[in-house]
Amino acid sequence: MRYKLPLVILLFNYLVNAQTYEILKHEHPINIVALPQLNSKYRECNISLLPEGKTLFFMTHRPRPDGSSIGGSGDIYQSNFVNDTWQAPVPLSSINTNSGEDEPTFSKDGTEMFYQSWAGNWQTAGGPYYRAKLVNGVWIKQGSMGSNINLFFSLQSKTSFGYGTDGMAVSADGNLFIVACGPDYNGPMDLYYSVRTSNGWSYPEIMGVSTDGDERSVFIAADNRTIYFSSDGMGGFGGLDIFKVRIEENGKLGVPVNIGAPFNTAEDDMGFVASADGRSAFFIRHLDIYFADISELTEKIKPIDP
Repeated sequence: MRYKLPLVILLFNYLVNAQTYEILKHEHPINIVALPQLNSKYRECNISLLPEGKTLFFMTHRPRPDGSSIGGSGDIYQSNFVNDTWQAPVPLSSINTNSGEDEPTFSKDGTEMFYQSWAGNWQTAGGPYYRAKLVNGVWIKQGSMGSNINLFFSLQSKTSFGYGTDGMAVSADGNLFIVACGPDYNGPMDLYYSVRTSNGWSYPEIMGVSTDGDERSVFIAADNRTIYFSSDGMGGFGGLDIFKVRIEENGKLGVPVNIGAPFNTAEDDMGFVASADGRSAFFIRHLDIYFADISELTEKIKPIDP
């Protein structure tokens, strides 16, 4: 049954009070490994994983294989898991421009993409968030995500927000949009959310896990209810820590939990994504992509078992 989201689900006392949250302790050893076949000497971030766990998308600043761009503005790349290994990532050439594309997120079946682009005059084009459809293996741009999301960023960019975003997610059922944004890319940022109604996406509102600190790098798991994000405003190990929060059966946010070591360290840890089956997880550390087998861990860290 499709999980319907009332407009007020994510307010949770508007802003989280400063306090220390539960830190998960894991009984089983966890082996975290970097993925050199995906990483480069350039920045990698904003991972998106399809529910099947075998298709990974992310943003990178690396030069394109054809030399058409130095990659400094950011491009979206894709890698597939074939023969027990992640293949060399390839750019989404029909989506990427020289103005910067980022923050890919996908429908459950992987045929619809939502993404960010600063190409052209994004205010009048309906940006900075757009849709694309996979048609015969090629991503075809479909236009704006909607007037309310466009209006939110257009108004904020004229006041204090500028162009500061760092992570966006759309739920697999296409009904919930969450974005990290703030006055400057260097932070602090907050999470804002929008829900899809019969009239399109609602105007974004601040999400209840926001603190006086920095919230970034959000992902909505395939269950449409488990949300991962990073924050330095909820205590923990130092820097940005990865947290998990769940939308409860009554439509309200639960209490965030710190997913613990070894995922969180004194460094900035962010970008946590999990496969629908709760076996695989990926995240960003030192601006590289890391992998962990979480199949032996408890349900406290995983999405809801399908």
